[in-house]
Amino acid sequence: MKHYMYKVFLILLFYNGSSFAQWVQTDGPYAANIRSVAIGKTGLFVSCNSGIFRSTNNGSDWKLVNNGLPSAQVYALAIIDTFIFAGTDGQGVYRSSDNGESWSRANTMLKNKYIWGLSVSDSILYALSQFGGIFRSIDFGETWNETDTGLTNTRVYTILSKGTRLFAASATGIYSSTDKGINWSEMLLNGMKFGVTSITFSDSFMYASTYHGIYRSSDEGIQWKQINNGLLDTTVNSIIVAPDSTLLAATKNSGLFRSIDNGMQWSPMDVIESHKVTALVKSATNLFVGTNRSLYFSREKGQQWVDITHGLTFAQTSALITRDSTVFAGTDGGIFRSTQNYGWDPVLQVDDNINTLSISKNIFFAGGDFGNTYYSTDTGKTWIVNSSSFTGKNIRAIAVNGANLFVGIDNNGVWRSIDNGVNWTGLIKGLTDNINAFALVDTILFLGTDTYGVFRSTDNGTNWEQINNGLTNTHVYSFAANDSNIWVGTGGGIFFSSDTGSTWIPVKSGLTDTAIVALAINRSDLFAGIYGYGVFKTSNKNRNWVPVNNGLTNRYVGALSVNNSNLFAATSSSGIWHLPLSLLSTVEQNEYRNKVLTIYPNYPNPFSSQTTIVFSTSKKQFMDVKIIDLLGKECTHLYSGELEAGDHYYELDGSHLTTGIYFCFIRTVDGIERQMIVRQ
Repeated sequence: MKHYMYKVFLILLFYNGSSFAQWVQTDGPYAANIRSVAIGKTGLFVSCNSGIFRSTNNGSDWKLVNNGLPSAQVYALAIIDTFIFAGTDGQGVYRSSDNGESWSRANTMLKNKYIWGLSVSDSILYALSQFGGIFRSIDFGETWNETDTGLTNTRVYTILSKGTRLFAASATGIYSSTDKGINWSEMLLNGMKFGVTSITFSDSFMYASTYHGIYRSSDEGIQWKQINNGLLDTTVNSIIVAPDSTLLAATKNSGLFRSIDNGMQWSPMDVIESHKVTALVKSATNLFVGTNRSLYFSREKGQQWVDITHGLTFAQTSALITRDSTVFAGTDGGIFRSTQNYGWDPVLQVDDNINTLSISKNIFFAGGDFGNTYYSTDTGKTWIVNSSSFTGKNIRAIAVNGANLFVGIDNNGVWRSIDNGVNWTGLIKGLTDNINAFALVDTILFLGTDTYGVFRSTDNGTNWEQINNGLTNTHVYSFAANDSNIWVGTGGGIFFSSDTGSTWIPVKSGLTDTAIVALAINRSDLFAGIYGYGVFKTSNKNRNWVPVNNGLTNRYVGALSVNNSNLFAATSSSGIWHLPLSLLSTVEQNEYRNKVLTIYPNYPNPFSSQTTIVFSTSKKQFMDVKIIDLLGKECTHLYSGELEAGDHYYELDGSHLTTGIYFCFIRTVDGIERQMIVRQ
């Protein structure tokens, strides 16, 4: 028995040391929808689409500080002394007294409120509800009182104090209070009532940003002058005063503007002009601008900006494509590019979710959620937008065949352009279905839909025929093509055709789930991405699929792409990963060297309760299959008897096993094979 245990231990060392190719996480891409920014003595706090982050070095490094926060979005931040407050979407106000390390509800009175603003004046905290109402706390959030007497409209955006007076910017104008917000009186902007988004003071002037531009008053709001000269967008979200009385104004659709003459003349700030500015704050020496895609930092009164989004939150990636050693990612923050160092640089930052990418020779194309198409003629370095292509329509598929550019529009058919997307011709306008994917085999164009399966065109999209013969599931997610062969990933597995789609054959043996959201091909290797289960591979004419997930901690894979050296996978919330193909080839040579009996990696591995044991035999023979622990003790007897040649699958119920390392132990007349499995 001692000799047997020694043999098992040697196998364990060999398995860990040389048998697995390893996925490596790339550094990004990062994109964040910034909701709010707050500056305190202990650091910089930012709320975005992934929660609250903290930085102690002006955004060079970030830490996620969400412990105790509800799943609701955080829309507002404020700091009083050692307390940090967070206004949430439907869960009221939360508070932290340990620099954001932990959070708890400040008071149950606001537990169902949508708090979209927090303001501080003389250590009094004001919570502004999205659906109306001002709530005031004088004891750091312990108790609250509603204080909106005199407000004809309780939809308030921000509160600012000067001296003994409070000013509230609301949807119908400005209100003032001389009793710390208990009672309010209306102030008109030249006799007009319209939305005021923010108020600020500089020297002897008071400024109001509104839906109609910027107003200035020299008598604390009695008389106002409109000062819009140079503004390209008069819907202004906020205005602040930077050092040396420099004014910065954040517009809704045209980015950031700057004035150095008390607002008489405004000029756009090029770095941030294409973003929707969502937060604009300052400290004694620093400026921070949050947008719907990034966070920027400046020490120079806004003249120079640094993007400090890196490390905040990963961009949601919907599309991947490679050209030689360069990888392009289509995300909810635009398009990013990466070279061999696997850092990511934004090459197109837009208010759009880029769903699809395609390359034809040296022209790159992209499509997004809002109907815009994009193209690049300099290998993806800069992009041109055709913003009026299909306003409000979702483009999820794009393909290029020579001079012909094709897009699939959800519920609006297929369209073709011969001038890089400037003008379009409708092809199958009556197809009321979501269009998920295109594929091109020689000059034949294939189309995958949400409900009606696969369509084929042999005349550049003029005519289409439905080709679902053998396709038992018509929910099509993805395509892969190699020479005359084509594979389609559906909601019911993978199907293969060698006759340009006239007939389809299922090839899903060994896959853990039936919904194949992504496919990629490299020479004889075919890779499948299954959302929630990771990546699978086959290289022997579709017979045996094996998982290749070692090191891939996030199995929610939504996109795949491959070049000559790496396989790339986009995950739901952990960025993009790469797997060296050279290591994968070495693994195959080591793992599957036994031609008579092959044990494939089980899936999932590690597992919590159930896993699938997969093995193959090249001839009919007697087999004894059991699960043993590190001491050689039998834990489960899966099978004993004669089996035909081919692949065999057994579900292991491991709920009775304790956490640890086990082996699948198979004995035949030709010898013994073992495969390590891990119960977590």
